Amino acid sequence: MVPLAEMADQLGLEVSRTADHVFFLEDEENTLKLEQNKTDIRLNGKRISLPRAVVEREGITYVPIEAFAAIKRDLLYVNGTRVVNPT
Repeated sequence: MVPLAEMADQLGLEVSRTADHVFFLEDEENTLKLEQNKTDIRLNGKRISLPRAVVEREGITYVPIEAFAAIKRDLLYVNGTRVVNPT
């Protein structure tokens, strides 16, 4: 799990949030829809399941790293370990 805002910023993604805790992450080609406390996300309308739900703790939203692997469609590595794209 990674902090949504910081990770999105590092990857150059735009983030918007609705009042009912729905997040949209966007780059030039893709839109990823995340909902708090849910494991299902939508990448360009296609449903994808994450291994864990999006959660908020102490005012910070945490997202499984696999969500970022899905939108970037690149190889992501964390501490030398490859993050698998869930699509």
